[in-house]
Amino acid sequence: MKLILVIVLTALLIVPFASCDRQASLQDAIARAITRTSQAQSYRIMSNSTLHSDGSTKVSSYELEYAASDRYHLFETANVEGGNVTTTTMMDGWSSVTVATSGGWLEIIAAGDKGYWRGSNESQWRICEALPSQTLENKLELLDCLVGLEVLPDEEIGGIECSHYRGEVDQDSYVDMIIERNDEANWWIPPDILEWMLQQEIVIELWIDGDDYIRRQRTEYRFPDPNVKEKWVSGFSITRYFDFNEPICIEPPEIGAE
Repeated sequence: MKLILVIVLTALLIVPFASCDRQASLQDAIARAITRTSQAQSYRIMSNSTLHSDGSTKVSSYELEYAASDRYHLFETANVEGGNVTTTTMMDGWSSVTVATSGGWLEIIAAGDKGYWRGSNESQWRICEALPSQTLENKLELLDCLVGLEVLPDEEIGGIECSHYRGEVDQDSYVDMIIERNDEANWWIPPDILEWMLQQEIVIELWIDGDDYIRRQRTEYRFPDPNVKEKWVSGFSITRYFDFNEPICIEPPEIGAE
């Protein structure tokens, strides 16, 4: 009887440690993928997202060619059905440029020390002063806060065999990271924005290839509508990463041209 009791107690003690070791191993796999992907010197991204809010649906797309920290080409579109959906940012770690809420498109080119933009309301190229960051380090920072990681069946993405993972974003950790970063930069975040971020619910799936590059990311999110009380926005995005370290040429457009 004593022997059986000892075996049972030992098993109960081993299970939590095994679970912790498994989570640590999965977090290491995600961390390696973040580091490896962020180190890419050039890449392309294609992303599509859908948002539902108060009877409206917004479908948007995002395409990016990145050649260097000062050279990239961004094209973003948005279409709204059933009303207006106000765009919010940082749903899956992206630095976002707002597109007209009724639908439209925006194109940006960074070429050296100059930036250029045009859009559905202004079709000719214009020079702009400041541009959003498009580094993968910024885009993937949300993945540092994944918890409850689990392994899903492997899948092929673009003909490449990939490991498949899923986890939830720890919003407390993410907000703490944002606060620390902004404190270092002497930026202040309003308390209502922090509270809004804490209420977000985000689940992320990742597909990672054998070289530790992230090839695909699916993000499901739910958060309070910042414009309509007691209403929630829900949706998902699917993002594909490819052409890592391939030659990508980005040239400045002709000012005034369409």
